[in-house]
Amino acid sequence: MKTRAFALLSISVVYAAVASAAYACPNCKKGYIFGPGVAVGNGMAFTWAKIAPGPKFKIESMGVTLTESALEGLPKDLDPKMPMKMYILELPPQIQGQPFDHVELDWNPVGHEPEQIYGRPHFDIHFYTIDEAAKEKILARGGDLKKCNLKPSPEFIPSGYILPPGTVVPRMGAHWIDPKTPELNGQPFSSTFLYGSYNGKTAFFEPMITHEFLASKPDFHQPIPMPKAFDKTGFYPCEYGVKYNEARKEITISLDNLIFAKAKSPAKTMPAKPKKKA
Repeated sequence: MKTRAFALLSISVVYAAVASAAYACPNCKKGYIFGPGVAVGNGMAFTWAKIAPGPKFKIESMGVTLTESALEGLPKDLDPKMPMKMYILELPPQIQGQPFDHVELDWNPVGHEPEQIYGRPHFDIHFYTIDEAAKEKILARGGDLKKCNLKPSPEFIPSGYILPPGTVVPRMGAHWIDPKTPELNGQPFSSTFLYGSYNGKTAFFEPMITHEFLASKPDFHQPIPMPKAFDKTGFYPCEYGVKYNEARKEITISLDNLIFAKAKSPAKTMPAKPKKKA
């Protein structure tokens, strides 16, 4: 027991040291800020943001970085009622609420529905614009289903994105997807980008990426379909990427080319004017 306890203590000390180092990160470029590290698999994950130089605050990019070892030792046998392991990642305090509150890294060892498309081991990386307390209120059952299925005003969802049936999930909300994404058109699922909503408002942005793709040492980058407007003020990504860093043995999922947008009120549908009598 003493040997085991000592081993656990040693691991905790190592993770604490690495997490602290993530804040200072002496090998990182100037302008980066970091969130605390969280143990994932045999490694760790942490959030970060790149702040543009100059007197005016601007987030250039942000994301989540996994050490390569985080892809090993992940749980495989989870409760069938909750076949997903959730890791909550704090964002650097300087960027919280602009508009993202935190990141939830969800490990799905056997994938999820629809199994014929997404039944592969993968991570769902939720960049939430709502906080933990708000997530707990999303029950996705009974009367709450109406709130889950309440669609945002069209300008807050990218043109062409659809809300397929069966995509409402507790603690998340509804999932919107681009019907042109490769896995919905006969190709194997490797990486895709979703939007989430609840009670008619945006709830999260979500890259969804397979374990196999993350382990392939990728260098991937592509534009994100953008809505015409946003319901919260903050910095929003126009692109996202997944890149392996050989020197640091890390995989980074990034939201890039962020633009600042002010919140817009939902468009109101004007009642039709009564026709004049002839």
